[in-house]
Amino acid sequence: MKKGFYQWLKKQKERPDQVGDLARDALLDDTFPKEANTQKRLMSYFEKRKASDLAIASLQLAWDEFSAN
Repeated sequence: MKKGFYQWLKKQKERPDQVGDLARDALLDDTFPKEANTQKRLMSYFEKRKASDLAIASLQLAWDEFSAN
């Protein structure tokens, strides 16, 4: 699987949309799985943190965009 999601996400922090919101939240979260390289691993983290439906939707959107590149 493609590596570098967190590095890609950091570059999205200036976006005025939900991917940008996710990026800013990830940068502030000391426990965000920076080395995660699968969507499954990231979803597991979000579920353990009891993330909102909007946060999960944002992750899905970001992952889809990341994976398309």
